[in-house]
Amino acid sequence: MPENYKRLFRNRALCFLSELFISKLKIMVENNNKGYALVTGATSGIGYELCKLFAADGYNVVLVARSEERLHEVAKEIENKHNVLAFPLAKNLFKREAAQEIYDELKQSNIEITALVNDAGQGEYGFFVETDLEREIDLIQLNIISVV
Repeated sequence: MPENYKRLFRNRALCFLSELFISKLKIMVENNNKGYALVTGATSGIGYELCKLFAADGYNVVLVARSEERLHEVAKEIENKHNVLAFPLAKNLFKREAAQEIYDELKQSNIEITALVNDAGQGEYGFFVETDLEREIDLIQLNIISVV
């Protein structure tokens, strides 16, 4: 195939994909007026179920969890089923800077949160003197500090 045909095909394909994306985005935005719900722990358990409920109720969702691959699966599932926007953010809330990074990314993307569910969390079983101190500090970061 001559080079100019390849370039033309590529440009048409890009135009088609751009138009498809824009039309889908337009439909999603027009159908939604409730804003964004941010859910941590969004890829499993209660957080995952809450994401689906918010989306079913017409909220766009910001999904936060550690597993980037699973986040994109969930985001795609929610967008396809509920016709809302799903914004996946792979962040490890065990890390001190994660909450600020989430805030900065949302601000840069002009996303204002109207509902917040801090569902990410873990626990430790046993006598405090017998548990690992580093694990306890990580849990304090996840369950308390990242929420602030």
